[in-house]
Amino acid sequence: MCNYLGMRSRSLIALPLLIALAGCGGSSSSSSTVGLHPNVSFSTDVTSTFKDIDTYNSGAVTTGINDLSGPTTISGDASTVKVLANVNYRNGTGPFNGFVTITRSDSSALTLRLDGTATLDSGSGNTSFDAKLTVIAGSGTYATTTGAGSFTGLRTTALGGAVHMDVLLELH
Repeated sequence: MCNYLGMRSRSLIALPLLIALAGCGGSSSSSSTVGLHPNVSFSTDVTSTFKDIDTYNSGAVTTGINDLSGPTTISGDASTVKVLANVNYRNGTGPFNGFVTITRSDSSALTLRLDGTATLDSGSGNTSFDAKLTVIAGSGTYATTTGAGSFTGLRTTALGGAVHMDVLLELH
């Protein structure tokens, strides 16, 4: 976790420099802002439809899978978000990974790789999420889509409970 925070701090310091360099000598096309401004964003509350979670050492270690799903709207289109996550937590905090699939009303689907960290606030019992998303593949209108993004989120209940997700994607 400390290495991750250190890397994030260095990224935040480097970002203004990258923004400044992106405007020097380049064109004013949108390609100079790739990765800086998401072109797709949405929020959703996903709930567990299936989970297989094991705990060890009096609850200090938690591993397993969680399958979550929820509705959202993307650019005015009703969509479904499905998350399949593997967790490996120590005292409620640790890495998780898996997949996020977004399915639009026209059946177009986009699948993203999910790599993140969950952090339990022992005072409130809430768990916050911070994850990187990378496009794997798509179908329909997403057939040739590439890109990446992030999701931040919050769960105010026990593992397996509803997770609020805020997703930002830069798709090409």
